[in-house]
Amino acid sequence: MSTRHHGRVGSPAATEALRADPIPSASDDSGADPAERTADLDSVIRFIGRDMDADGAMLAVDGRAGTSHVYSSWGRPLGLQVLDGVAGGGAIGRALARDKPVARRLRRDGTGDSPTAEVLAAPVRVPSGVTGALAVGFDHPLNGQLDNELRRLSSFAGLIGLWLDDSEALLQLLRAACEDAVTGCLTYPTLAHELESESKRALRTGQPLSCLFIDIDRFKQVNDSLGHPTGNVMLGIVGATLRERVRDTDTVGRFGGDEFVVLLPDTAMPGAHELAEVLANAIREATAEVRGGPVEISTGVSELAQGMTHAELLEQADSSLRERRSGDR
Repeated sequence: MSTRHHGRVGSPAATEALRADPIPSASDDSGADPAERTADLDSVIRFIGRDMDADGAMLAVDGRAGTSHVYSSWGRPLGLQVLDGVAGGGAIGRALARDKPVARRLRRDGTGDSPTAEVLAAPVRVPSGVTGALAVGFDHPLNGQLDNELRRLSSFAGLIGLWLDDSEALLQLLRAACEDAVTGCLTYPTLAHELESESKRALRTGQPLSCLFIDIDRFKQVNDSLGHPTGNVMLGIVGATLRERVRDTDTVGRFGGDEFVVLLPDTAMPGAHELAEVLANAIREATAEVRGGPVEISTGVSELAQGMTHAELLEQADSSLRERRSGDR
């Protein structure tokens, strides 16, 4: 799985000490790059957090002298701070101490009064025993969904255990499930899930969410004149460029054919238009020496408004693209 810029990939909270001293694994290759192993795990944590529609996720591992450290994280922290001492009062400490999934409600400032958020944690096991805890945070109480989400988190903690025991097997599984083979971007089903999830979050928090609908100009001519293998090369370069140029909090997916969608949380329309121009220039430059290049793209832009559905957000971006195409003729 690509480990950079699917959107929300990367581990700003992972420490250099842990990158130099990765979690022991039954199948660990001593010659592997620790930073690369951590980056791969970032992709797994991201997948889990987003699938659970959480606002943040992290893996904490047992450190020396009974402390816990962040090994990999994604999204907004929302109370996922790691406490010194595995028997600490936080959800992570409780999960490690009790060896079972736990939940903790808290205010966003970290206290337990008038709870407005929920943190869940589950122990992660490898063949030698419990090695850490997987945690997810939500910016709202789960109420009736709590038991189901605890079961889901426990299952995902089992996936992390699988990663630690055989990382390549899990990465292949996740790649097949959510990564488009040609472009390296999210597949359409995964993109659709992200679109709905991000729209719900934006409406709940009041933060802006913008959408880019991108289409490669005259792509059919490339396929017809140069062949589909050349077209696939172009698609791969465009997909890689999009993923490299967005933020960790953004989402890039292949909508279908030569069409891509980029979701931009916490971004209003002006910022989305600015990024669209940056992406067009970057793709033009990246494909300048490619057969049939340089590639030109057209982009439609929309922003989520109160009362709008996730489908309408996408439809407006698509409509914006078609209007721009009509105006360019």
